[in-house]
Amino acid sequence: MQCIHIAMLCVQEDAMIRPNMSSVVLMLNNYSTSVRVPSRPAFSFGDSEPNQPMLIESQPMMSAEDFTELVPR
Repeated sequence: MQCIHIAMLCVQEDAMIRPNMSSVVLMLNNYSTSVRVPSRPAFSFGDSEPNQPMLIESQPMMSAEDFTELVPR
């Protein structure tokens, strides 16, 4: 859970409030370090607006031509 918390800090919209790498390493290696609460993410894939209709694509995302056949040498 701590890794997810630190990851959320690293993807903050404002780069000025993101931790630098030395802080991230310290937070990951030291469980007693207090980690600040991340602000709300700029975007998410969650269900933020349940009344909004879903976008449905009329064409398939992939076709048979999109695959490369791998053959041994």
